[in-house]
Amino acid sequence: MSSRYVYAIAAADEKLYFSDQGTLYYMNTDGSSKEKLIDAYVADIKISNGWLYYSDYNNSSINRVSLDGTDNQRLTSVDEKVYANRGTFTVFGDWIEYRSDSDDPKNFGHFIINANAPEHTRIKLENSTQILDVTDDGIYIQRNNILYKKDIKTGDETPLSELGIDIDLTKIDGYVRSYHFADGYLLYISKDNNLKKLTFAKPTKP
Repeated sequence: MSSRYVYAIAAADEKLYFSDQGTLYYMNTDGSSKEKLIDAYVADIKISNGWLYYSDYNNSSINRVSLDGTDNQRLTSVDEKVYANRGTFTVFGDWIEYRSDSDDPKNFGHFIINANAPEHTRIKLENSTQILDVTDDGIYIQRNNILYKKDIKTGDETPLSELGIDIDLTKIDGYVRSYHFADGYLLYISKDNNLKKLTFAKPTKP
């Protein structure tokens, strides 16, 4: 691969996708058959469910484009200002977490949106919130060492302990980069980049 300056890179279906001086390219993993995907000044890219998500420097936005470049969509509104130098965005399936520096209080702060929902359903989060996982039935978050499940439709938050799930976060050392809930345990990537598992149990009710 010969490029002047690669800002971001991701891989899917034996293809490499990367940004270079105002253009998104893709090519084979062996470096052959380099092709232009779209023109865009990109700071970060993620691939999920057949889409390439990217942050656009010029428009201060989060966008997505199909892997063949035929469908390019802006996901955040023109009233939001998503700046790459404030941190990368995170993708959970069809949900995208990001922060906006808009002058408008309504569009300033920490958000998560559903790229496939009508008008890209947006939920505002408290700044101290860490998203752990997003499933069909809710958004799992952590704030002040307490785990919650956030209802996608209403925005209501319920501590997991009230749902019969007891997880001892004191067993996790330091800030965790990624979580995934499964049946009876919590998978997470620790700060030293190791995959670990924490078992939890539903408490016995009298």
